[in-house]
Amino acid sequence: PPGSTVVVLADPFSFPAEDVARAVSGGANGVTVVGAMASAGGGPGGNLLVADGRVVTSGAVGLMLPPGVGVTPIVSQGCRPIGEPLVVTRSSGNLIEEIAGQPALDRLLAQVDAASPDDRRSMARAQLVGIALDERKVDLEPSDFLVRSILGADKARRAVAVDHEVAIGSIVQFQVRDAASADADLRDLLADAGGDAALVFPDVGKGTALHGHPHHDASVVHQHLEGGAVAGMFAAGEIAPLGGRHIAHVGATCVLLFDDPF
Repeated sequence: PPGSTVVVLADPFSFPAEDVARAVSGGANGVTVVGAMASAGGGPGGNLLVADGRVVTSGAVGLMLPPGVGVTPIVSQGCRPIGEPLVVTRSSGNLIEEIAGQPALDRLLAQVDAASPDDRRSMARAQLVGIALDERKVDLEPSDFLVRSILGADKARRAVAVDHEVAIGSIVQFQVRDAASADADLRDLLADAGGDAALVFPDVGKGTALHGHPHHDASVVHQHLEGGAVAGMFAAGEIAPLGGRHIAHVGATCVLLFDDPF
C-alpha cells in the first residue's frame, strides 16, 4: 500500500537490484525500499535467505512495514569531493570521454597530481567519481552526488570507464573515500535525523579494512540513538532512496531509522 516501507534482504547473484530500484522509482505507489545484498556467499547458491521458516538460496526475502510506522532512510556514501564539479561534454554509455572540453583521463590525472599526499593514497586504493543526481542544482553538496567506481581507462581515447551510465551534460566530481570522510559523512547525515532504533547495512568495504577497527558504523548509529537498538549486516550492495529516486548502491552504508518503537 502507498506509504509502506519494504525491507529487502537479497542474493546478489540472482536478485536484479538495479531493475528493482528503477521499477520502484518509476512507480507512483509511494513505497520505500531499503535493503542489502547478502555478503556471505562466494558464488551462486552460497547465501541462505530465511523467511517464515523457509530457506531459499536465490532471490530475496522481505518485510513490509505498513503505513504509519515512522521510518527515515539514510544513505551514507562515505566520500568527500575533490576538485570542482564539471560538465561531461562527451560520453558513450559508461565511458566518459570528455569533461569540460578536455579528455576525461587527462582531467583525472591532473586531479591526482593536484591532490594532497593523503588524498593521493586514497585515490590509489579506489578511484571514484560522483555523478550529480540533479544537474540543475546550483550549489551541490556531497549528498547530491551518486558515487561510482572508475573501472579503468582507454588510453588511446583518453577516456575513463565508470560502473554507471553517464550522459552528456551530467555534472561529475572526483571523490575520495577514507576513514575520516566516511565517519564525518555518516555523522553529518545522522545529525539531522531522529530515531529510537535502526537497521544498519554497511558495505563490506566499510569495516575494519577502512576504519582499522570493527563495528564502526553500527557504533556511530548506536551512539546517535543514545543506546537504542541497532541490528543489521554487512552488505555486498545496498538499495535505498537517494535524491528522490531508488538506487542500487555500491560501497554505501544504508540506515533505516525507526522514529517510533513498534
